[in-house]
Amino acid sequence: MEDRIFDAKFIDCITVIIEDDPVGFIDNLGCMFPVMAVTENSSHSELLSEMQALESEILHRKLFFVATPSRRLDEEKSRILNDRIGQALKAFSQRIPSGFRIVSKIDSCLRSNYEPEYNGIKSGFGDFSLEVLIPSYVEQGRVTVHGEQYIRQDEQLVPIHESEFSSFKGLEFRNSNLALWAERKCRHLGSRKNVGLVDIDLLRSHSAEEIATRIANRPPQVKMMVFDSQDSYDLSKILQILFLLETREERIFYKFGPSMINRIAAQYASLLSSPGVIPVSGIRPEDRGMFIAGSLSTKTKLQIADLRDEPQMSIVLISEEEIDHADLQHIIDKKTKKIMEKNRRGDNVILTTEFWKRNDNEYPTLDKRDKVLSLFARIASNVQIMENRWFLFKGSDTALYTLTKGLNIKSFYYCGQYIPGVIHCQCAMGENQMKSFFIVGGNVGNNSILVDFIKKMS
Repeated sequence: MEDRIFDAKFIDCITVIIEDDPVGFIDNLGCMFPVMAVTENSSHSELLSEMQALESEILHRKLFFVATPSRRLDEEKSRILNDRIGQALKAFSQRIPSGFRIVSKIDSCLRSNYEPEYNGIKSGFGDFSLEVLIPSYVEQGRVTVHGEQYIRQDEQLVPIHESEFSSFKGLEFRNSNLALWAERKCRHLGSRKNVGLVDIDLLRSHSAEEIATRIANRPPQVKMMVFDSQDSYDLSKILQILFLLETREERIFYKFGPSMINRIAAQYASLLSSPGVIPVSGIRPEDRGMFIAGSLSTKTKLQIADLRDEPQMSIVLISEEEIDHADLQHIIDKKTKKIMEKNRRGDNVILTTEFWKRNDNEYPTLDKRDKVLSLFARIASNVQIMENRWFLFKGSDTALYTLTKGLNIKSFYYCGQYIPGVIHCQCAMGENQMKSFFIVGGNVGNNSILVDFIKKMS
C-alpha cells in the first residue's frame, strides 16, 4: 500500500526525459510513451509546436521523451539545441499546472556532452539547486560502486576506462571515478570537492528519509550528488530518496543512465496499465527486415558477423571509397537498387559500411561518420516505398538520424523490448495505423542478439 501511495505522489509531476540518443526504457510495461524526435536544426517554435501536438498524450501519460542527437554534436551545437529544448519546455510548462521534472540521459559508458547539455537546459528553462548523477545500466552489467563506474566482464568488475569503451568520447581522461570525471566534463562544478557521494554502504544501511536529510543539509559548495547502484533494490531505494529530496530542493537536474530511466517509466506505467508486451504492428510474416548498422563497437561487429550467416540474409556494404565518391547520388541509387533486388527475392538485408570488418571502434573522422549517416538516411528514404519491409537500426545515432532525416518521422512511441536489448518502437502510418520498427544500441546485447531477434520475427 505504501508503494502505491509513493507511486501516486511521484507521478503527480510530469517527467520529460531528454535523451542524448534514443534508448527508451527496458521493461515491457504494457504502456506506450510518446517520443519527440528532434534534429540539431529544430527551432524553439518547432519544438513547442510538437509538444503542443502531443499535449493530450503527455497529460494522460505524464511521461514523454525528447530524443536528440546531442551527444554526437560539438559542444556549442549541443548547448544551442538544449537551450531551445529548455525554452520550449518552459513555454509549454505554463500550460501544465504540476510543472516538469527534467531528466537528461547519460550513456552508461560515460560518453556525454554533459556541460553543454546542462548549460543549455539551464539557460532555456531556469536554474537548478542540485545535480544528481546516476549513470548505471545494471541490466547490461554497468554499475557504480564507491563512486567508480564499472562494467561486468567474465564475472569480474572492470573499470569502464579499462574496457573496450575506453576510446569513446568522455573517457579520454582515463579515469572511471565519477567525481574526477565530473571535474573534467562538468566544468561549471569547479572541483571534484563539489561532488558528494551516496555510496553503496550508506544506501543500504540508512533509511531513505535519513539519506534525503543528509543531502538536503550538505555543505553549500556541494553542487552534485553521485549515487552508487548495483541492483534493482538500489534503484528503488534511490527513487524514494529523490522523491523525498524534491520536497526540499528548488529544482533538481537529473542525469540518469538507462536503469533509472527504466525505473521512472515503470512508476508511470504501473498506474496506467498492467505489465505486458505491446504486440508488433504493421508487419506481416512474409515481410523482410532492413538492418541499418552504423555502430562500430566490437559488440555490433560480432552481432553482424553472426547475423549475416543466417538463411535468407544478404549484406550490402558501402566502401570507404564510395563514402568519398564525388557523385554520392550515384552510390545511393546503386545501393538502393541492390537492396530492392534482394528484398524482392525474399532476403533480409543488412546495410552497413566496410568499417565493420576493422578493429576501429569509431569512424576515422567525424566528417566520414556524418557522411555515412547521410547515406544511410537517403537510402532508407528510397527503400521505404517497399511494402514488405521493416527497419531495425543498430546504433542509436544511426536510428535517430535515419528516422528524422531519411524517414521524416517527428514523433513515435517507445513500447518496451521485443527481446532483451531490442527496443520496440511504433510510429503512425496514417489514421489509426501504426508500424513497428526496432532500435538496438551499439553497445547492447550478446553476440547472438540479432540472430535471436530474427528468429523470433520469423
